[in-house]
Amino acid sequence: MNFRPTKVTIRKLKLDKYLLSRTFVLRDFILFLDSSQEVMETILDFSCFLLRYFENIDYDDFSDLSIINSKIRRAEIHRIWIDTEDILGRLEANETSIKQNLVIIILQPISYRIKLHQLLGKYLPTLIR
Repeated sequence: MNFRPTKVTIRKLKLDKYLLSRTFVLRDFILFLDSSQEVMETILDFSCFLLRYFENIDYDDFSDLSIINSKIRRAEIHRIWIDTEDILGRLEANETSIKQNLVIIILQPISYRIKLHQLLGKYLPTLIR
């Protein structure tokens, strides 16, 4: 069974109702109330998932209200930046690890040569006699 979301299926889920539960528009003012932050984050995660992996889905498929679409856009941009910073952090950690291992690899042969030279210098004269 393949999941193929469409505007109709998304509208039937009424996700905008959950996103509006925290936002009330009063004339020219927007009032934000704290209620069910966890549910709202889950809905925003799901919306971002649909937008990321299904190219036929658009912001307008979720709601006709611009405030809902702007919430979803903001959440999507926020998640993109979090993912980008996470990737950069991992790359920096890998780069540091590679540099440290490269120094160890370069230094080990030098230290072995020094030890071999010291051993040969110490025991070679006694072997030649």
